[in-house]
Amino acid sequence: MIRARLNRLVRLGFFAIRDLENLEAELLARVFAKWGRYDPARGTIEAFVNVVIESELMSLLRQKNAQKRRARLVRLKDDHDLISDRGTSTAASREAADLRQDLIRVLQDLTPRQRAIADGLRQETPAGVSRRLGIPRRTLRDEIGRIRKVFRDRGLETYL
Repeated sequence: MIRARLNRLVRLGFFAIRDLENLEAELLARVFAKWGRYDPARGTIEAFVNVVIESELMSLLRQKNAQKRRARLVRLKDDHDLISDRGTSTAASREAADLRQDLIRVLQDLTPRQRAIADGLRQETPAGVSRRLGIPRRTLRDEIGRIRKVFRDRGLETYL
């Protein structure tokens, strides 16, 4: 599971193939570090591992991109290096990144069923989601209401 996701990111150019083993070990260590948070009442082990891997991969990508954005190495005389701040990130891009992080956190707090509904609603109508998941429309509306409440409680009501 970890290797497949990393291979995809290597193919897309986010990571170098030479870093694959180190990244795999890092992700495995992070999964084990969060193992104590697993709650069988909230979902399966596979779902938990998937969520942890996705969030940790996002963290690794954010760290990598932050290093690229914030500083670059400048060679000076006598082989001394200077790190200079480029400050290229705009307020809008920072806000978009913050929103993505907030959405990831909110989605992690939803039940697996609610996550499936939220993912389905990004691409389908409520009727299509109801049909695909085998949930009655009334039950789906109730779940959507609960999802909206979670978003409202986190201050993300403008993105519903």
